[in-house]
Amino acid sequence: MTDNITVFKQNHILIRSGGRIIHIDPFQYGDAPKNADFILITHDHYDHFFHV
Repeated sequence: MTDNITVFKQNHILIRSGGRIIHIDPFQYGDAPKNADFILITHDHYDHFFHV
């Protein structure tokens, strides 16, 4: 059930669902896919913004 959820550094969460890619609070991409259908930012800390 959680096979489509990946947690990276700083609680950057990646969810793959219905052919979509959703990033929540992205931080230092590392091995995460560099594309997204949705990007959700839950708070305004500078470290959760990124460049695609």
